Amino acid sequence: MKRLLSSLKEKKRYIAFEIDSEARFAKEEIIKAVDASCRGFMGEYEYGKAGVMVVNDSVNEKMKNGVVRVNSKYVDLAKVSLMMIKEINDNKVIFKNVKTSGVLNKVKNK
Repeated sequence: MKRLLSSLKEKKRYIAFEIDSEARFAKEEIIKAVDASCRGFMGEYEYGKAGVMVVNDSVNEKMKNGVVRVNSKYVDLAKVSLMMIKEINDNKVIFKNVKTSGVLNKVKNK
């Protein structure tokens, strides 16, 4: 089987986010909140096409930040769906989109 040409691969973007809240959350809680919000805002079909995925090793419970990977065509929808997260486990939160980049290391350093 031949390899897929790089021009045919889907282009991805990484969105760094911060959580502003007094409470602390586990990685699983943050991932569930991001998935539920994106799925609710975009719908199942658009969610699948967007390929929204929380980068597991980037979620930091102490610093309350993380990185989401998304298809380049759906960056704006993903940002809006992240901003719509208002609470996690009955604790009020504010999601802030810090930086968007095509390279994971640039976003992680921020």
